Amino acid sequence: MDKQQHISALYEIAMSIGTSLNLQTSIKHTIDTYIRQLDCIGIIILRNQKSSLTIQYSKPKHVYTDREHKKNIDEIITSIDSIQKEFLTNNRVYIQNDRDSFYHLCNLENFGFMIVIKNHKPFEERIYRSLPTLHKKFSLAIQNCISDTKLRNQDKELKELNEHLETRVQKEISKNREKDELLVAQSRQAAMGEMISMIAHQWRQPITVIALIAQNIQLDIDLDEFDSNLLEQRLDEIVEQTHFLSHTIDDFRNFLKPNESPDSALISTILDGALSIIEKSLSNHNIEVEKSYQNDSLIYSFSNEIIQVLLNILNNAKDIIQTKQITDGKIVVTSDSDKNHAYLTIKDNGGGIPDDVLPKIFE
Repeated sequence: MDKQQHISALYEIAMSIGTSLNLQTSIKHTIDTYIRQLDCIGIIILRNQKSSLTIQYSKPKHVYTDREHKKNIDEIITSIDSIQKEFLTNNRVYIQNDRDSFYHLCNLENFGFMIVIKNHKPFEERIYRSLPTLHKKFSLAIQNCISDTKLRNQDKELKELNEHLETRVQKEISKNREKDELLVAQSRQAAMGEMISMIAHQWRQPITVIALIAQNIQLDIDLDEFDSNLLEQRLDEIVEQTHFLSHTIDDFRNFLKPNESPDSALISTILDGALSIIEKSLSNHNIEVEKSYQNDSLIYSFSNEIIQVLLNILNNAKDIIQTKQITDGKIVVTSDSDKNHAYLTIKDNGGGIPDDVLPKIFE
């Protein structure tokens, strides 16, 4: 490979990292690109769980069952502690060769290790020096997948908790009205959990973008392709993301601040305030939001309390769309007004409120 081919291969690998939040899909896409761009005969991903190494992914699958490769790979796994102390902690790549095969061992931080197998000769120096940076980015992408899985599991647990809580509330009310204060407290805890989940959805993408920009800057430095104009552009992107995070903090802080007295606000401002909190969560669940504001007017009300009502309705719409596994979920939010009244309408394609539930909706 000449220099331009090296750069092209490393660029393709860097762009293949972090393209999916599904762990297996993300690993497969990146490994396929490694093998294709660097002419490898196989790659094995080792995961470190509870102080023991297990094979998370192997490409091709038979590379580990091959007698000669299995012997060398097992030898590396057996010596992993000493190798890590001598090489990997200093961000270096460990190379073991046997006949015509070369095994390159790299650290995948907070996850495990990656063994890249080459035939006939090891990687050229430029590729060799760039592997740690690529693997740092790969490690970050893997951690994002794991974090996303945890977040989805937490969302599921939170939903189950809320369903269980609702059942318990009904039983407690029927038994003893004096327990209302306890039930209100539990309801607030569930609402706070929902709020934390929405904050996590809002922050995940900009944090990931900032981390990936930093990794790309490091890769440019490693490849001696440093460009001050490109660096300035990427720093501007980081600043843009931090502004988004700061704006998100202000949105949630304003929402959590109770209204001590009524205030004046446009209908569209109240609707946008609710959507700014939940829209990212809806987007992450492939739910489209369509807005239509007509005859926008100023109303005198408790804005944050209206936003809370809107969030409850929007969350209910999201839940029913997810429950029915509707792939093209859609929520339509409209507003209108006349001389004496303002109107807010929220529709979704979740199928509507069941007839047996409708009479109880305001209980």
